Amino acid sequence: MIYVYVYTADKDKFERIKKAVEVAKNLDETPVFCVNDLEAIEEVRKHGFKAMNVDALQDLFNLSDGSDTFYISTPEDATYLKAAFANVKEI
Repeated sequence: MIYVYVYTADKDKFERIKKAVEVAKNLDETPVFCVNDLEAIEEVRKHGFKAMNVDALQDLFNLSDGSDTFYISTPEDATYLKAAFANVKEI
C-alpha cells in the first residue's frame, strides 16, 4: 500500500497538499492520504483521493508492517521513520 503523509497543522497545509496531490497523480497505485485535520481531509477528497486523520508522523508506525511505501511532506524530523521503513520518500 502507498500512504502520503502531509503535515497540515500550519499555514502551509494547502501548499503541501497541492504538491502531494501532484505526486500522487503520477503513482502506479492509488495512495491513501494521512493528514492532521478535517479541513485537510476535505481538500484531499476534492482531488479524488481517500484521506484519514492521523495525529502525528509517528502514527504511521501503526499503519504498516514495513512493506508499505510512504511519501511524506512535513517540516517534522522524519529520521526515525526513514530508519524504520525502507520505502520512505520525501516530497
